[in-house]
Amino acid sequence: MANVDMQIAAQWRAAEQCRLQSRWDAALEGYLALLALQPAHVPALLRLSEVHEIRGDYRAALNAVLAAHAQRPLQPILLFALAQRLRRFNEIHALIECVKSPVLMDAANAGILAELGTALSLLGELELATAYIDRAVAMVGEDPPLIYSRARIHEFSGNFDAAESDLRHVITRSPDDSFAHWSLSKLPAKNQRPSDIDALRGALQRAPVDSHAMANLHYALFNHLDRQDDSAAAWRSLEQANRIMHSVVAYDAAAASRLFEALERCAFPDAIGPADPSLRLPVPIFVVGLHRTGTTLLESLLGRRADVANGGELYDFPAQLRWACNRDFPGACDLVVAQRIASMDLAKVGERYLDHVAWRARGKRFIIDKLPANFLNAGFIAAALPQAKIVHLVRDPMDACFSNLKEIFSGVARYSYDQQDMADYCADYHALMAHWRARFPDRILDVGYADLVRDPEHTLARVAAFCGMSEMTIGAAEAAENKPITTASSAQVRGEIHQRGLGAWTRYAPQLEPLRRRLAARGLA
Repeated sequence: MANVDMQIAAQWRAAEQCRLQSRWDAALEGYLALLALQPAHVPALLRLSEVHEIRGDYRAALNAVLAAHAQRPLQPILLFALAQRLRRFNEIHALIECVKSPVLMDAANAGILAELGTALSLLGELELATAYIDRAVAMVGEDPPLIYSRARIHEFSGNFDAAESDLRHVITRSPDDSFAHWSLSKLPAKNQRPSDIDALRGALQRAPVDSHAMANLHYALFNHLDRQDDSAAAWRSLEQANRIMHSVVAYDAAAASRLFEALERCAFPDAIGPADPSLRLPVPIFVVGLHRTGTTLLESLLGRRADVANGGELYDFPAQLRWACNRDFPGACDLVVAQRIASMDLAKVGERYLDHVAWRARGKRFIIDKLPANFLNAGFIAAALPQAKIVHLVRDPMDACFSNLKEIFSGVARYSYDQQDMADYCADYHALMAHWRARFPDRILDVGYADLVRDPEHTLARVAAFCGMSEMTIGAAEAAENKPITTASSAQVRGEIHQRGLGAWTRYAPQLEPLRRRLAARGLA
């Protein structure tokens, strides 16, 4: 036995040496040799997953991390590493099971606890996220980054007073914290103070020139000044923020156009018939559209029904496309997905998708999957999931584009920091949706944002009928339920349904003239 242990230790050292030297083939052989000696060696399985990923074998990388999870490790450092890999592959159910381990909760590393709490909050697991953040705070005190994470959890929960209190605590301790200033500016008007603008301007004077922090502060200042109807000064800040973000965020407009063109050329099965009543539940309702078009509002209203589970912004369908083409890619879709459609088993994609979201449905008949960018995948969804419903939110192009231009996105919507890029992406999106509607005329329902906020009663009834639900009614002034909302619309969709977003761009019409002209040139008045 001691001899085997020595062999394992030697094999681990040799494989690690190859990994550190970026000799990936040799590292792969080394970890496989170790696992032949001890198949349940969790560190080797996690390393194997990393090496497979680097070598471009998505499925093998996923299988290795699932094998590591099956061993149920008990060491906190291994559980943390496992949780990170599970999140990397969107295995959220397994991730949550992993981080519920009392061993991990009792870990003495506040950094690990804080990182897990922040990650869980973004996944909508707010109760578990709060437990991790509170545990970290108990260990190291009210450290500003921890309190900022707690503030975001309060915001996602709709507890804006608590969020304000925590954000002000952060700013008191760290006056130049750009994320705290930005988050505070997103809270409702009652949580704002006149002194917030002075504090922001002071932070801007100290911020590194053309840094991400400076962009955050300019977005925050825009929010405050826009709320005060000081449109001239507000625009100056927004223009500065967009200019900085456009310079620091890489966006390949040509690559985006190639993706749209390839999707329109995809050859899907000729006949995708109506859903078979015997098809397994839950029935997915994909709420799609350009960002900032009302998708969160529709989800929060529709999710009031007892037979509907709110899934939030799920990456489960893109994750199954990654599995189907055995390739990792950022975002919701990729050019290779469109190119490999002939070799993809779309029925298996649908089956795996339902396997991955069933736990979220909690036995309910319907589940809402509200990832706006799934508009790229509408054809794949229609082919893979005959029972799925696709509800497409449509907003006036100028309003939609302006709403994108004044928002910070985390790694997505890279086109949204420049008027020309924004207009072109919006036009390509409209063209693709027209293509999907022509190709799948009975599978997609267009819902106007203006209709939703002006006449929610009839609009929701129309959506319910399309989805195969019983009649649904809601009072026109009723608010969305207090469920976790982790999108940029967290504050806006709570409270009474309002029409303030209709025509909001007109207050900045002169400044947005390049956007208007570009949209008009692309056929969008």
